[in-house]
Amino acid sequence: MPTKIKTTKRIKKKPVGRKLFDGKKESMIVGKLEKVFSLGGNVKEALFYADISKDMYYEFLKRKPEFSDRFSDLRVKPILLARMTVVKALSNSNNYKFAFRFLQVRKRDEFGTNPTPYKFEETKKLSDERKAKIMERLEKWKKK
Repeated sequence: MPTKIKTTKRIKKKPVGRKLFDGKKESMIVGKLEKVFSLGGNVKEALFYADISKDMYYEFLKRKPEFSDRFSDLRVKPILLARMTVVKALSNSNNYKFAFRFLQVRKRDEFGTNPTPYKFEETKKLSDERKAKIMERLEKWKKK
């Protein structure tokens, strides 16, 4: 008589815990985040618009890191649009001042009015009298 092989039935694990976006559709949340980032918004603004917490956002990026690159790429979109507007304005007389001002604020190193943010001034040399007063104060301080 053949021997029976005892097999165990695999039990599927049920997902336990809170859902990532509290039951909201992931595609809807990602769409809202992409919309804000494509307008040049920051993370705080995107979280407010998508109505999710900071922890949910960073947990989502941890699970799907490809979206991190996507979101950072979308933040460049307004800068590119402003650049295109400025370039187009060179050939016609449309109002390009707003776009140029936007570039001055966002890309100070390239379009800013003050290319060197720091002004270096010469330091004055201390006179002998001033040095003597400083030395007297140091001596008094050491004695205490």
